[in-house]
Amino acid sequence: MNLKYSFLVSMLFLLSSGLFPYEQQKLITLSTNVHVFDGTSDDLIKADVLIEGRGDL
Repeated sequence: MNLKYSFLVSMLFLLSSGLFPYEQQKLITLSTNVHVFDGTSDDLIKADVLIEGRGDL
């Protein structure tokens, strides 16, 4: 009886772990005091740049 109960509990645990979606963490990088080219003017803009991504490039 104890072996059957342990087997049943372990099978339920293994099957239920696949029911919840896995959410991958985002990679966040902050670069401060960056010179940014906006593509239209000849001047560079001093700015802080926040880059968000999953990091699986």
